[in-house]
Amino acid sequence: MTITLPPLNERREDIVPLFEHFLLDAAVRYQRSVPLMTDRQRADLMQRDWPSNVRELRNAADRMVLGIVDDLAASLPDAATQSLKERTEQFERVMIGETLEQCGGAVAVAADRLQVGKAAIYEKIKRYGIAVKGESSS
Repeated sequence: MTITLPPLNERREDIVPLFEHFLLDAAVRYQRSVPLMTDRQRADLMQRDWPSNVRELRNAADRMVLGIVDDLAASLPDAATQSLKERTEQFERVMIGETLEQCGGAVAVAADRLQVGKAAIYEKIKRYGIAVKGESSS
């Protein structure tokens, strides 16, 4: 059986509800809070072409939850006011979190992949409050 779905740009009324679903899913996956969307951001979602369809929409939701600025997130109020230090810390937090997730929470393996010492990873995990799978937070 073949199910044919029209592309997102032909069913714009589905874009915002799908995006909000992907936001919730990403927030759970990355153990982050769900960012609040402005009316402007909802309008931006509806205006975009979404050439890669649902996969691109899901990736945009992931980036928004992680705080990574792209075309969609450019209208976030704090994105333009972040300092280099804040953006660098945000990038480190995301890189370490993703690498730990890929390594199943193995800090030594993540440190090796990121080419930094274990002590540095542990310090950043503590500083950024990154949850490590398989470790208790005592």
